[in-house]
Amino acid sequence: MSLSKLGLPGARTGIIIANEEVAAAISGFNAVISLAPGNFGAVLALDLVKSGEILHMSQAVIKPYYQQKAEQAVNQLRREMAGFDNFYIHKPEGAFFLWLWFKGLPITSQQQFPF
Repeated sequence: MSLSKLGLPGARTGIIIANEEVAAAISGFNAVISLAPGNFGAVLALDLVKSGEILHMSQAVIKPYYQQKAEQAVNQLRREMAGFDNFYIHKPEGAFFLWLWFKGLPITSQQQFPF
């Protein structure tokens, strides 16, 4: 999970939800990579987690906002692609982007398009 959707630049603090062994391994790995975080995300996250406010923000503010944006993007894409039956949209789950699958596309995902 991530706090990046709070809309605060530089507050990219991750949250690990896992069993103790996995969480400890990731924590140790993260400590080596970023011994001193250069932003205030960790401090902000601590207060939000302690107070429980993060749950309210996630469910009542952040999720509805991005769900509406995802629905808007899917609807726009469907309007623009009307008449094309060879594509599918992966279920958007809070991402800033949509995953598309084009049935019968003449190139593989391993090939690069020459731009």
